[in-house]
Amino acid sequence: MWFGIHLVRNGKITADQLVDAIESQLGSQVQIGHLAINRGVMSIDQVKEVLLNQAESQLPFGQIAINLGYLTTRSLADLLLHQSNSEPPLCEVLADLGMLNKSEVKTELRSFREQITSAVDSIDQPVVAAL
Repeated sequence: MWFGIHLVRNGKITADQLVDAIESQLGSQVQIGHLAINRGVMSIDQVKEVLLNQAESQLPFGQIAINLGYLTTRSLADLLLHQSNSEPPLCEVLADLGMLNKSEVKTELRSFREQITSAVDSIDQPVVAAL
């Protein structure tokens, strides 16, 4: 997310392009129900039941699965972690959507990392000097 903000602030992409890229990135996530089946923590029938309940209640999938006793809070957290790791990196999405080419992405990532490193170094210096 911070990298995307960096790109907008430096005029490399527009705010609308960042929103489009993030929506594309999130749309690429594996759905929790699929993960639950693939990881063996829920059956297909259980996922179907949760989805039917979700259509009526508008509660999140995980909350319904917990309420029905199909998932624990811990197993849901594990699934959510795997889901977040399943989405493509923003850099890849930006290149795939043609917003930046791979060379521009590498250059901007380098610039972003340098800014972060510089910011961290400036924070650490007074602390070290005080010791």
